[in-house]
Amino acid sequence: MVNNNNKEINVVDLTTRDDGAIEWHVSTGGDLGALTSEIGAALDAAEAAQANTALVVRLPRVGEDRSWPRWSVHTDDVSRWERAILRMERSHVTTIAVLDGEVGGASLDLVLACTMRVATIGSVLHLPINDGQLWPGMGNYRFSREAGMGAARRVLLWSSELDMETCTALNVVDQTTSSLEATVHSVLQLVVEGSSMEVALRWNLLREDAATSADESLGMHLAACNRELRRLGAVGA
Repeated sequence: MVNNNNKEINVVDLTTRDDGAIEWHVSTGGDLGALTSEIGAALDAAEAAQANTALVVRLPRVGEDRSWPRWSVHTDDVSRWERAILRMERSHVTTIAVLDGEVGGASLDLVLACTMRVATIGSVLHLPINDGQLWPGMGNYRFSREAGMGAARRVLLWSSELDMETCTALNVVDQTTSSLEATVHSVLQLVVEGSSMEVALRWNLLREDAATSADESLGMHLAACNRELRRLGAVGA
């Protein structure tokens, strides 16, 4: 349940913005189970809200311990996390990742699952490193899909953090800005004008196109075109 007075709700920091979007401040802790529950709660709130609501995802700042994930983690915990990220990626709610300062922990997974991504100039994205080794989760798959295999190899095997110039060049971030709140507001206006669900669905189509043949993609695109024609009132009887 979302509170309209911008107060924390249980252990999930969800608020309703003045513009109607749901905002989620991701916790900085490394507890995989707790963060998995946070994703579910944030998506439940956004999907249950008014039809054109977007979800703003404020990525977690890094702490002294920059490893990810931390503490006791089992394979089942990782599986639940990856399914939650997949749900977020495929949601019909537009998700907007916000990178502000030095972010890390679950940030790589979260930013790559979001529909749109904005960042403050000078921000840094820390990769999930444990004992000098990159965490081998599905974030690597999403990164290579968007940045390209060659760029992914150079970055993921040799780097521990990415500046925003690199993130923009490799399609991890869409916009960097010195006026973060104004940019977030502008992005939300764009989403509302175009319908949050339709923005998300179009991104889903683009993502699926990269992994399927034209024949396999045809049905999804025809369905999307039919929805658009109905929206425009152009479908004949």
